[in-house]
Amino acid sequence: MGRELILPGIGNQVEDVYFLASQARIRFSIPEHGRLLLHGLPVEPPDPFDTVICVDFVGQPQGVKGKHHLWDKVIFANRGANA
Repeated sequence: MGRELILPGIGNQVEDVYFLASQARIRFSIPEHGRLLLHGLPVEPPDPFDTVICVDFVGQPQGVKGKHHLWDKVIFANRGANA
């Protein structure tokens, strides 16, 4: 149920995906190298003005070489021990 979203150019293993405001987890899979597929997204965004989806990576975020990706448009935040 719900919608899906593909995020291309992902070069790392993904630990978790969730909405920032509610901390609600988002189901995900990696059907092929470099693509992150988010499952079951709500039809209406949780925030009509600014819904933020967080992706926790293993290590520093890396793109996949030779693939088109959105790294120039994505803001990465390091959620370290102080977060």
